[in-house]
Amino acid sequence: MIDVLVGIITVDNATLAGFAVNQTGRVSATTSVLFNGSIHLTAKDSKTTLLAGDGTTVTGLASTRAGRVRIGAASRTAILPQLDESKVQAALAAGRLDPSALDAYSRGDADAEAFAPYMATGTILDAQPFKHSQIRIVGQDIRVESEALIRAPAGEVDFYAVDNPSHLNLYNPASNQDPFATARSAESSAARLQFAAGAKIDVAGLEAVEIPVARNVVRVTLRGDELKDSPINREGPLRGQNVWVDITRGSPLVANLADYAAGIGREIGERSAEGGAVRMRSQGEVIVPAGVSADVSGGYVAFTPGMTKRTLLTAYGSLVDMASASPEARYEGSATRFEAGYGRWGATEVFDGTENVFDPGYMEGKDAGSVDIVARRMVFDGTVVGRTSAGIPQIEASRTPVGALLKIGTPLDAGGGLVDNVLVQAVSISYRSDLPAGFGFGEVLPGELRESLRLPARLFGEAGANRLEIYGNEAVSIDRAVRIEPFGSVLIAGK
Repeated sequence: MIDVLVGIITVDNATLAGFAVNQTGRVSATTSVLFNGSIHLTAKDSKTTLLAGDGTTVTGLASTRAGRVRIGAASRTAILPQLDESKVQAALAAGRLDPSALDAYSRGDADAEAFAPYMATGTILDAQPFKHSQIRIVGQDIRVESEALIRAPAGEVDFYAVDNPSHLNLYNPASNQDPFATARSAESSAARLQFAAGAKIDVAGLEAVEIPVARNVVRVTLRGDELKDSPINREGPLRGQNVWVDITRGSPLVANLADYAAGIGREIGERSAEGGAVRMRSQGEVIVPAGVSADVSGGYVAFTPGMTKRTLLTAYGSLVDMASASPEARYEGSATRFEAGYGRWGATEVFDGTENVFDPGYMEGKDAGSVDIVARRMVFDGTVVGRTSAGIPQIEASRTPVGALLKIGTPLDAGGGLVDNVLVQAVSISYRSDLPAGFGFGEVLPGELRESLRLPARLFGEAGANRLEIYGNEAVSIDRAVRIEPFGSVLIAGK
């Protein structure tokens, strides 16, 4: 048995494993752009030898029996962006940072955004692999008690309630018995993931992450790829010239800025601004009563005011800002680029008189995340929080952030053109399920709730889920209006 009572465990990566795991205190970890933080709470024992596809090559060991994981009342399980120790110590010495605030940050109770000035400053390019922080909880009976907080901004929180952990592809990639990847797997009468009212999972992205607006202004060399949408300029005076472009706002004249955007280094604060993922997996039941919330909201980056470079183009005696240059107009060159020829010596000198202008800055919203539930039976009366914010450049370009996804069930290939959607209950979108007041851990679900899943219509809307996917093995009905905001989606598959 592993017990975390009122104690504190703070590391980069934490793993607690035993047949019974009781997390009733605080477990916290940190994450950065180069090394993702992780917390694994795993209740399992016994073991078996894992074999490769040939049936003889030993690939490892795995546990065959899962136990109980208890996330205690008011406990804290959190992964937060890593702070720069030198910045923190300087702020403490200067009185700008209070030790109690620092403690609140590490346990997940403080607004992480307030600590952005102290976060580690390492950067990573878009082309480089980035691993999100991860909280993984594995057991047969997983209990998350009232006021427990599980937090990982932009992170991944995974629950697996199973009888035999060695069947999971997570531990045994060669397994053909994973109940969440294998059609018509047996339903467990003991596996359950259950929450108590007041529990909260928070993987919302960070808000108001400040970055100087000048970071987004890059020098672009106009060649064939950049001018592919402007044949009139492709072989004209602009070809080969360098111009300055804001990669977020873009320019109608420049067709491709992806490679330039990929060359910008991004710190952990910016990487932590998008909404994360909550995945609940149970071989038996998932029970989420009213008062439980999963926050997968997208955050936003605030590009702060400052001086930036601007290129002006010339066209028939007029000056045109690069930001609004049309691909259908022919330009004679850059008004801020001058060439001086020295014929006597056969030399040419180029002068770049790029104009510096004040930019008031703007906001860039990030996508919300997802709540994904796969189980044979479930009750879901909780709340999905999926707020997003869009900046003016995003609205003008019709590139608003993607809303939150609520996914129920999953389609598995059952062979012969058949599909097993895992969920065996009839589904209706109506009112809450009326789970009995005081329904406790380990109690048996009433017969009606075992046979039907009622999703409250309040789950959907402006601050909730804006994308819905339901996969069921029985009928799916919509008894109340489902409100989906613009750019949302609905996919329903039932039998």
